[in-house]
Amino acid sequence: MGKRQFDGKRFEGDAEVWYEAKSGSFWDRLTNIPKEMARFKDKMGEAVKYARENNAKFEIISEKPIPEEIKKWLTKKGINRRIEPRTATTPKGPAGVTAV
Repeated sequence: MGKRQFDGKRFEGDAEVWYEAKSGSFWDRLTNIPKEMARFKDKMGEAVKYARENNAKFEIISEKPIPEEIKKWLTKKGINRRIEPRTATTPKGPAGVTAV
């Protein structure tokens, strides 16, 4: 996959889905620091473009709810997202996921 790294990949039927995982206070930091928000948007725009160029889907998996402002931007860019809260019995990362 070249120079761009993703947190992992999973399969949805025959389709590969590459993803970035976000946890902890990531969203709080992002919404409070404009430079971080700009950097995030650049990186996610690059990630979705790269995934599509390689016939893969791209999504963000978040441990915590994503702020509305960011959800709107992700929708506008066609970036899927889902929430996967971590629990005491949940391993670090979704089941069936391999690192990319």
